[in-house]
Amino acid sequence: VASLLVRAERPDLGPMRPTPDSAWRDLAQGWSAFHAKDYARADGLLQSALQKMPNLRPACEWQAVAKARLKQRAEAEETLDRCQRMFPDPERRKQLADHIFNATD
Repeated sequence: VASLLVRAERPDLGPMRPTPDSAWRDLAQGWSAFHAKDYARADGLLQSALQKMPNLRPACEWQAVAKARLKQRAEAEETLDRCQRMFPDPERRKQLADHIFNATD
């Protein structure tokens, strides 16, 4: 998939292959889409990550933020509630809600 440092005398590794399909790949691509402000794509990728690994906390929380950025407040609230059912932390939920519903893009 990748190489960081390779000795010059090492034989050629050949062409790189795409990262295997996984929740982690969808999470990484969703994060990239989010930071490119492509919130609809981010939402879809994060949903895909959650379908593959339902307890992936960053995907759940970032999806709530993406939904908020898409002006889907009710869906963002529902997503935060779903995250809370998996990872109970009322203070974190309050902080996330304050951040995503009071943030400017």
